[in-house]
Amino acid sequence: MSPRYILERWSKNELTAILHCAYNNVVVELQELKAKRKGTCSLSHEDANLESVNELQSPPRVRTGGCSKNRLGSNLDKQIANA
Repeated sequence: MSPRYILERWSKNELTAILHCAYNNVVVELQELKAKRKGTCSLSHEDANLESVNELQSPPRVRTGGCSKNRLGSNLDKQIANA
């Protein structure tokens, strides 16, 4: 369909009204989607307790049984201490 046919069939005001209506529908759908996503995200954050947040933020601990040379990162610790 050529643009000329569309312009001949509808006036500019009618085209503007159609485009505004379509734009408003898209805006409403986006707002609903954002609200839905925000709602699911806030629920997941509310479910998290303080202990699980601390577990995520603290580095993992590796039990070595007293042998520091077998601990992960021990070579790096030695290099830093000797520097």
